[in-house]
Amino acid sequence: MIQDYFGQTIGNVKRAMLTYGPSGRSRGTATIVFRKGDAGQKAVKQLDGVKVDGKPMRVELVVGATEVPKAPAPKGLADRVAQQPKSAAREKNKPKTSVAAAATTNGATKTKAKKPARSGRPKKKTAEELDAEMMDYFGGEAPATTTTTAQPAAATTTTGGDAMVDEVL
Repeated sequence: MIQDYFGQTIGNVKRAMLTYGPSGRSRGTATIVFRKGDAGQKAVKQLDGVKVDGKPMRVELVVGATEVPKAPAPKGLADRVAQQPKSAAREKNKPKTSVAAAATTNGATKTKAKKPARSGRPKKKTAEELDAEMMDYFGGEAPATTTTTAQPAAATTTTGGDAMVDEVL
């Protein structure tokens, strides 16, 4: 049926081959070889997209390696780099140069206030503030500023096991 249809609508068919799956059922693909070379191009123009049983038929032209047109020579690196589009993200991050930094109202010039460099971060705490927080956390008093000497640690034994006691005088 395929050979007859293409033979009547396009031209003389040399051979028509259907593709079958492992179960013996048709995969819906056929290869048609025409007697004339221009008949394939005519089939693509006239029958590609024509509906068969409600589904569009896809007609593709398959040619031999000798008939394929040569690929164009690749462009040089300089040509390809020059054609790269600019990044939209970079443009958004750049400050606009056309916007003035100062505005005038009734003859007076007002300058825009600069944002602080550490916006969103708390300011650094002093050593005294950090010490006070440590004392609050551990629940102790401020250490005295007296000089102490360290003695070697003495180990004692109790009936429940070994315990180490550190003494600082």
